[in-house]
Amino acid sequence: MDERLRLQQSIISQGVRSLLAVPLQTKEKVIGLLYLDSASAAQAFTREDLHLITVMANIAAVRIEIARLAAVEERERRASLEMEQAAEIQKGLLPQGVPACPGLELAAFSQSCYYAGGDYYDFFERPGGRLLVAVGDVAGKGLPAALLMASLQARLQVLVETEPDLARLAATLNRITSGHCPGNRFVTLFLCEIDPSSGELLYVNAGHNPPLAVRRSGVAEPLPGGGLILGVLRNAPYQTMRARLDEGDVLVLFSDGVTEAENAATGEQFGEERLVQALGPAARTGGIEMIARVREAVAAFAGSESAADDFTLLIVKKTAAAPLPSS
Repeated sequence: MDERLRLQQSIISQGVRSLLAVPLQTKEKVIGLLYLDSASAAQAFTREDLHLITVMANIAAVRIEIARLAAVEERERRASLEMEQAAEIQKGLLPQGVPACPGLELAAFSQSCYYAGGDYYDFFERPGGRLLVAVGDVAGKGLPAALLMASLQARLQVLVETEPDLARLAATLNRITSGHCPGNRFVTLFLCEIDPSSGELLYVNAGHNPPLAVRRSGVAEPLPGGGLILGVLRNAPYQTMRARLDEGDVLVLFSDGVTEAENAATGEQFGEERLVQALGPAARTGGIEMIARVREAVAAFAGSESAADDFTLLIVKKTAAAPLPSS
């Protein structure tokens, strides 16, 4: 049937008088064949020869498949080890705790749905005792997102030291990101500079989920205003906005893995309303307790032990201002 064999020229030129071809076959597919030929005209291959070669082919196929699976297992083991190491490196890039900041109570939690992820948060000291809080989210999951997150962190750490204006800081970061970000990737980022004594907020939102200002009364207000995500439009403009936290008010910063967690049965998202309910009374609940309550609520709502997206939640609560030191 095969055009290359129809005229039998190769068989004639090689003087082949008898041949056997037996497949090397695993459960899933044929991985090769065992081929024998003979130029002897006196004795052709027999059915007994065929049976013997078939047994040999079956043994060879099993051995080859075992070797292949062992190689696959070794590659997966190495990949898993590398991912674990990447996760450890990423954990080292994130803050190992929250800074002590009189006038503010801080709490933070971040967890990747894979070994490593694209969620990012950080704290920076600014002149005049002000605190800069950053939370970001790189599109995607896993190692590619983690690499972009590490790049974002490194750039932000440099810019924070040299650029006092938040809007210009975001614009510069966007220009740098636009020049190095793959076409199918982007970054959302929220930057918030807080005066611990007065509760005054200066913030810039680059396409991130608007944080919630939960007032002492229980009313929750998304912080208005926002700009374009980082890495899409090189010269996108950004605007610095203002807000204020009074004593007992809470600023809740989060990634979309919190509010977009889906119920396994209905596909409904957790949403901001459930987030506010889970936080509890702002005036009487501490930051660590708030985070614990939200994590429990999201897990119970989603109905699954494994999260489908990276999960990051930061709590900034305004407390009584620290007294001035006596002279």
